[in-house]
Amino acid sequence: MGEKANQSRRTSKPVKPPVPTYIDPNQRYTVPESSAILRQSVAKTYIDMRDGTLLSFKDGGRTYVHGSELIRRSRPNFASVGL
Repeated sequence: MGEKANQSRRTSKPVKPPVPTYIDPNQRYTVPESSAILRQSVAKTYIDMRDGTLLSFKDGGRTYVHGSELIRRSRPNFASVGL
């Protein structure tokens, strides 16, 4: 009986969103999705948004990042060329 009580108290780790293989420039991504795409922590993503290096917008109470902004941040050498 003691073993079952311990099993019910265990919590699982939070599930990270999967990293998409293709970033749609016209789609909006949540902050956890954006951090996974950029391969950085959620806290670092919020810091980048606060500093203005990652542009974001709000819809209701949720914060989103444009796919085009993620492409710009993930491929800095190609952003000036227009790819």
